[in-house]
Amino acid sequence: MLNKTISLSISVLLFLSFARISFSQADSNLDSMLARLNSTDVKEKIYSYVEILQHYNRTMPDNSIMYGEKALQLTRTGGYKLEEAEILYLVGVAYQAKSNYAKAMEYYQSSSELSKKINNKAGVGKCLNRISQLNDVHGEYEKAMENCLKALSILENSNDKRALGSTYNTLAILHYILKNSDKAMENARRALQFNEALNDEILMAVSHEHLGIIYIGKKDYRRALFHIKKSLELNQAKNDKFGIAGSYGNLAVIYRSTGKYEEALKYYNASLAIKKEMKNLRGIASSTSSIGLTYYNMGQYEKSLKYMHQALALRKKLGDKRGIAVSFSRLSDVYSAMNDYKSSLEYFKKSKSLNDSLINEGKNKRIAEYQAAYNNEKQQKEILMLQQENTIQGHLQIFLLAISLLLAAAAISIAIAYRSKRKINALLVEHSNEITEQKEELLKLNGQLKEAIVTKDKFFSIIAHDLKTPYQGLLGYSQILSAEYTTLTEKEKLTFIKSIEELSQNSFKLLENLLEWSRLQTGKIVFDPENLNLLLELFPTLGLLKQTAQNKQIILDYEIGNSIFVYADKNMLSMIIRNLVSNSIKFTNPAGSISIRVKTDDEFVEVSIADTGVGMTKNVLDNLFNLDKSISTKGTANEEGTGLGLSLCKEMITRNGGKIWAESEVGKGTTFFFTLRKK
Repeated sequence: MLNKTISLSISVLLFLSFARISFSQADSNLDSMLARLNSTDVKEKIYSYVEILQHYNRTMPDNSIMYGEKALQLTRTGGYKLEEAEILYLVGVAYQAKSNYAKAMEYYQSSSELSKKINNKAGVGKCLNRISQLNDVHGEYEKAMENCLKALSILENSNDKRALGSTYNTLAILHYILKNSDKAMENARRALQFNEALNDEILMAVSHEHLGIIYIGKKDYRRALFHIKKSLELNQAKNDKFGIAGSYGNLAVIYRSTGKYEEALKYYNASLAIKKEMKNLRGIASSTSSIGLTYYNMGQYEKSLKYMHQALALRKKLGDKRGIAVSFSRLSDVYSAMNDYKSSLEYFKKSKSLNDSLINEGKNKRIAEYQAAYNNEKQQKEILMLQQENTIQGHLQIFLLAISLLLAAAAISIAIAYRSKRKINALLVEHSNEITEQKEELLKLNGQLKEAIVTKDKFFSIIAHDLKTPYQGLLGYSQILSAEYTTLTEKEKLTFIKSIEELSQNSFKLLENLLEWSRLQTGKIVFDPENLNLLLELFPTLGLLKQTAQNKQIILDYEIGNSIFVYADKNMLSMIIRNLVSNSIKFTNPAGSISIRVKTDDEFVEVSIADTGVGMTKNVLDNLFNLDKSISTKGTANEEGTGLGLSLCKEMITRNGGKIWAESEVGKGTTFFFTLRKK
């Protein structure tokens, strides 16, 4: 037991150590956000306010409210309605974090009304999800489920996948509260899979937390501990104080449930301290009540009563009906253990009466009807889409049949008209064809030989110079560190280490492209096309690139519908996006932006990647995809390149039946376009 306690204490220290590192990184990011508030570009200032509010909502909600009011004044002065709706929503989240539910509701409703006026459906869906959570706090489960399912219906047809992932989390916990354990587990797992595909660590943490809570309810503490620890790791990585407090609280529940009361109190108090710092009143009440329950389990009834009455008073002040019912029930148990049966019976009656008003058979029936109506609406949409597809396919088949008949009739007419002439000219044509074929074969072989020579020369050039140069730098910096380590300052050491890291990353990217190019040329890459959901395939790659963009303070923005499919090789698609977006990041100045958009027609999906970078001259643009004429230039942060990546993209896109091209203007940026087949 002692060893386990020591081990757990070490784990806690490690967690806190990692947390301090995360806090330092977060502070650095926050300084960058605050610095951008001095920009003369109004939109950039507004985007900075949005990032600041998102940061403070998980750490210091009071600060979020203060900056939110300034941001609202800026959006209203400039007439930025879409941004005003987003700021109203984020201020509502801050008030919700502080447990000021009346204010939160006021801001969510204002945001929703404004979103409706400007036809921003995703904004309405986000607000409905949050209003559903407030309904849950007040014990209005019927309204909570109705608003949650409305939010799902809206967000499933929008591009805001993060809001959709959050709503899946809300639905899972609602089913848990309503004691629908199977549906709670089903929706929690679905939410985790979706949020993992989004690569959103905060939403993933919430999904793991909900799964942990559901497993606690099933008394499966081993699985519960796994998910709660995963949640804690993700929350600490993002310096999410709100999430960390929740994870500590759930760890405490597991330790209390398994009889480890001292460990439980340690984590409850750690959770309580963070909640007090954030002024999260509902969280304070929950932790206080749980500390009281732990003392009850330990047989210390006087201490238990003290904490439980404090929690009850706070919950009454907040109007937290579900929490009040829990407090009544726990007080009944404590008074019973103290042999005060009169008080125990009084609180038992209060608990039963309140619980009966919160959840009853009639409400559950209506909630089930809402779920059935949502499922039916979803099925009807799917059936309508299938019918539309079948109608289009039917018209297409009739059109193709008519064309085929016309072509057949034309072919018969031509055959009859030229039958006699073909007999006369047969020998001449045959001889001419042979000469033509031989000439074409020679030209083809000559072209292939020329291309092979160009490829060989380019490879030797890259290996001789571009691959050799970074290794010279690596050796130089390494030798300096090795020989002069004790005499160098910490700043100089850090500079050399960062240079080694950058050179290593550039060399690795170059080697990766060289290997892929070599495998393509020698036919060692298996071309394996399949139907792919474009959004789900690109999320992991874009998630990684977003961090690279943020390092240069570049906004990476993308709008991709969740029902767009392409017929392509999965690995090649990832390589194409990685090369093209990395190229845009390379040639875009700090504080610039990159936008990814998608258009479709009957046969192709067109993807565009537009940056606000340095642009290109006509000469560079004309030779962009020619390996023998491409010009390698350095990026805006002196990033190295060889021009091989774009040639590799062209090769892969061609293999997948598509095309690639670019448009550019010096000083204004570049847009790359490429197409992929739908099927």
